[in-house]
Amino acid sequence: MKTHILNCVKISLIVSLLALLNEHSIAQVSRSTYFYDYLPVANTLNPAFSPYGKLFISLPVISSTYIGFNSPLNYSEITEKGIADDYLYIDRQSILNNLDEVNVLAMNFYTTLGQVGIRSNRHAFQISLAKIWSVDFSLEKEFVKFLLYGNASQEFIGRDLTFSKTALNSSLYHEIALGYSFDLNNKISLGTKLKYLNGAANIYSEKTKLELHTQDDLSLAITAASDIAIHTSSAYGYVDKMGDQDMNQYLWLDFSKNHGFAMDLGVKYTPLPMLKLSLSVIDLGRIYWKENVKSYVSKYPGQPYTFYGIDLNDFIHDNTFVDTVPLLDSIQEHFKVEEVNEPYSSPLTPKSYLGVTYDLTPKDQFGLLIKTDYFQYLTRFCYTINYKRRFGKILSANINYSYTAKRSNLGFGLALKAGPVNIFALSDMIPSFFNTLNARAVYLQFGICLVFHE
Repeated sequence: MKTHILNCVKISLIVSLLALLNEHSIAQVSRSTYFYDYLPVANTLNPAFSPYGKLFISLPVISSTYIGFNSPLNYSEITEKGIADDYLYIDRQSILNNLDEVNVLAMNFYTTLGQVGIRSNRHAFQISLAKIWSVDFSLEKEFVKFLLYGNASQEFIGRDLTFSKTALNSSLYHEIALGYSFDLNNKISLGTKLKYLNGAANIYSEKTKLELHTQDDLSLAITAASDIAIHTSSAYGYVDKMGDQDMNQYLWLDFSKNHGFAMDLGVKYTPLPMLKLSLSVIDLGRIYWKENVKSYVSKYPGQPYTFYGIDLNDFIHDNTFVDTVPLLDSIQEHFKVEEVNEPYSSPLTPKSYLGVTYDLTPKDQFGLLIKTDYFQYLTRFCYTINYKRRFGKILSANINYSYTAKRSNLGFGLALKAGPVNIFALSDMIPSFFNTLNARAVYLQFGICLVFHE
């Protein structure tokens, strides 16, 4: 099992690197994009947003590229310099001081293979094809502390410990989306997007529960119970048997028998000409995995086992060392994880956006945005304040400040409009490009799209 999962992770990393090298449009979308609702890519965050033109086109490679990465720790928070500054060591307390109770490492890449949209009076339609790779990994602070200090630490002796909020959901899939927005009147616009999902690869931890108790006596006996269910799937054969040729196929338009469906919903309300309110919920859906499925589940879920230690005499028989010890065999059998080949489903990570913009002048706009991610065991909030300025009819620039999980980010963006050509470059994390050792996140989006008004 361990080897198989490590191979799955290896392939996920290879896919992300290959996607970057191919320069396709990658990703979820930058929060800054929400304040450029006239760009086609903003429709990814709220289906009620539609370009003001009659026709828009996003082409492969040049349309929109996003790179997103978020980590609970940076390099400088993990390591400390020695007394003579000639070596580094891992600072356990520094790691714990910088962790929340539940932490998330997230990576998102989104490749647009084609997109086109049209508007007719109050109606707007669009269709798009994308390739998406997303990773959400949650980790409990208490579990990290247990790994760093061990069960014999004074903090854990005599305590009942339950670790159940460490989870992973990594998916690579195609998305075919059909979007429709409708201007109900001069103030209200409604939008929806129906998505067909076709899965290529997945690792999904449905359950990862571990219960531990270290007795408060000289024996320090450990009582443990586990309940694990981890699923994997690959449309190109079993992951641990794939070759380089198979892995290269992840980049191409290969469809599988892993089907899924999702929906986006959005609304835009303009009570005053200078005031705009908007709300959306996206990625409501699941993928059903059938091809080359391997699941790993506990044989005896939830059943406790008490371990009192090993007598060295068990390793010696007739003055020679023995290869097997009955006690070790018993422990291995009790915590055995079985392989099951049955279909399963994995959810997407739903997100909601609540936005407000106010035009201070015809060229100056102030905006607020609340983004919420709904992961398995955690709801994450991000609050963004944005200021956008128009310089003539061609150039727009924005700067924003975001706050999430006790941390803040500074973002900046530019958008250039030259006839039907719209060029943009946006980032939600400017300092990370100048101080990589202290960076916990990287968000970058840039691209070119065509919007025709006649």
